[in-house]
Amino acid sequence: MSIRQAIAGLPVFGVPVGEQKPIRKEPTVPRVDKLRTSAKLYPCVLCGKDKQFTVPAHGNEVQTKGIGKKAPGYLIAYVCGDPGGCHDLIDGRGGKLSKAKKRAMWREAHSRTAEIWFRDGLVVPA
Repeated sequence: MSIRQAIAGLPVFGVPVGEQKPIRKEPTVPRVDKLRTSAKLYPCVLCGKDKQFTVPAHGNEVQTKGIGKKAPGYLIAYVCGDPGGCHDLIDGRGGKLSKAKKRAMWREAHSRTAEIWFRDGLVVPA
């Protein structure tokens, strides 16, 4: 088969939707509110503190945030929000962690939180 024949078999952009089948399904994305509100159902992913203290902590290193803007709603981690807790450490309100340590702490918390989402079906791959 020549390259031209192979290319001829590829889907063409601009073809009416009903004439070609989708290559893959779009992933099922939950409403972001569902991810935020479910934080109260889990203990802190870093220290294990009781779930009544858990809050969704947004990442601070994300490029899309700024004055009046937060990071996207799926870039959150389930950490304890009581005074002096993990959220205060990550945001720099408590402890004297370096910027690198705070970022590493948030990344670890986000990774563990994403594991929960997939394990418990809050996020379902297509």
